Amino acid sequence: MMFPHTRAKHDILTEYLKPWFYIIQSRREYVQYMDAFAGAGRYERGEDGSPLIAMEVYNNHILKKSMTLDVRFLFIELNEKSIDLLKSRTPPDMLGKNVTFFKGSFSEAMESLYNENDPMSQRMCNTFAFIDPYGHSGMPMGQVRRIIESEKCDVMITLMTDSINRNAFASEKNQAQGVGLDELYGSDVWKEVLSAGIGKMPKRIDRFVDIYIEEAMKYVPKDRRYSLQFKMKKKNGHEAYRLVFLTKHLKGLECMKESMLKVDPTGGYTYYDASHGTCKIIDLEESKRLRDVIAANQIYEFMKGRTCTGMDLDELFLIGTGFTYRASMLSILESDGRIVVSSNGKRRAKGTYPDSCKIRFV
Repeated sequence: MMFPHTRAKHDILTEYLKPWFYIIQSRREYVQYMDAFAGAGRYERGEDGSPLIAMEVYNNHILKKSMTLDVRFLFIELNEKSIDLLKSRTPPDMLGKNVTFFKGSFSEAMESLYNENDPMSQRMCNTFAFIDPYGHSGMPMGQVRRIIESEKCDVMITLMTDSINRNAFASEKNQAQGVGLDELYGSDVWKEVLSAGIGKMPKRIDRFVDIYIEEAMKYVPKDRRYSLQFKMKKKNGHEAYRLVFLTKHLKGLECMKESMLKVDPTGGYTYYDASHGTCKIIDLEESKRLRDVIAANQIYEFMKGRTCTGMDLDELFLIGTGFTYRASMLSILESDGRIVVSSNGKRRAKGTYPDSCKIRFV
């Protein structure tokens, strides 16, 4: 059975891959979609899993016919029966050409990818990796770092926060419960949450996630560390897991923000099973006014007392708010006097913010 939050996760993946395939068509190298825990490709009730979704997005892409790139799919799965089922569900014209099946663990596949003597080596350029494990084991921090540190590689991870929280506190009585967390984090740095004595569960989980992101991006230059989080909650309101997106590129950050906003247009980056009987992509225009008000307040708090140019707006909104930039967001601040715009004597249409203008947040 597919839970509503799983469908929401797949919607985010779908909405991200649509622009991703469009963006990468301009590159000359090959590109790769990696599914680290591919499974059988389909759920018991017939819903498509992430491997089939990714191939469908590519096959139905409006620009597919004009693409000259070598687009590859790498599906990693430990269970032989699941691999066989996934092969049987893969479009025949893609078998042996665009798709590689690796029977083994995520770690074993990564070792092959980085082994110069292995046929699979040298295949981490222009890769989007989807790491969606069955629990919190089997995805060592060292292997995740390899991906995010590789050039032009982004990764989306399902971080099983409920399981992490339970095992962390169980480890105080049974140290064996913490072994898997040491592998996940690359060390026992996660124990900081226990020693800090953070009482409330949401704050504990937030800190577990923050530490994970810090460790994953540890060796990435500080000015290129971009991440997004999306909470998936069960009907009882408890968090089931969190989607964590890691990238070194502002364009990747922008595409993922837009994808997540289509599932939660309020910018709260949360999906509740209890409030959605079935998940559907929401038209952002339906919530435009609410979104603009929230974004305006966020950018004001982020920039209060500072000045920028119109050219800086895209990046500032990406880094400082839960949204991507729209001129209508700044119009709210200008109308209520929270920003002062100078166009250096040039004429400026109302509600527009040219690259050359200066914007002071008062």
